[in-house]
Amino acid sequence: MYQFSLYAICQYFGLLPAAIGVTLELSAIALVASTALALPIAKARMSGWRIAALTARAYVELFRNIPLLVLLYVYYFGLAEAGLHLSNFWAAVLALITNAAAYASEIIRAGYSTIPLGQREAARSLGLRGWHVEAFVVLPQVVRVIIPPFANHCIGVLIGSSIAAVIGVGDLSDWMLATGSESFRYMESFLVAALIYVALCQAVAVMMAALDRRNRTAAG
Repeated sequence: MYQFSLYAICQYFGLLPAAIGVTLELSAIALVASTALALPIAKARMSGWRIAALTARAYVELFRNIPLLVLLYVYYFGLAEAGLHLSNFWAAVLALITNAAAYASEIIRAGYSTIPLGQREAARSLGLRGWHVEAFVVLPQVVRVIIPPFANHCIGVLIGSSIAAVIGVGDLSDWMLATGSESFRYMESFLVAALIYVALCQAVAVMMAALDRRNRTAAG
């Protein structure tokens, strides 16, 4: 009979901090870069320029409907065949960015749709022009609206980063698979990794909830 024992894998715990660090690094880079990419995509979808709107819509539909694993293989193996060699880390980052940007752009677009056009007109009547209206009137309100759904998006990216282990990126999932294969203690390895992922996701949820409360308090 199988006897569950965390002690059997304790010798591998020393590798956990580095693995968790890689997971957090992957997720952070992907979130920042994908959000920066998502904003112009969302703006393009809402623009009156038909070509820009159609291009942005095509991007969203394309990258929301291609599995993350397929993107990962395209960037890591496909680009290599075309002569562009990416490290496994940056191939994973690129896959996460292009996938996450499609989802984040829809969250941002939904946030913009809640802002009445009259607010922009009122801001212009007060003398604000161009990016001042966007930066000081529109964006702060959009941010307040999108924090709750964006929290779920952040958690999704964090969980999605686990797929990087497929191409050998030394993240938490890679630690889990390597520990299981070396110790033959898959249940223990999977449980430890699962608990750490839960803890990380809960930490993100708590931070985003605190940010949401702070913004709502500041808004009055």
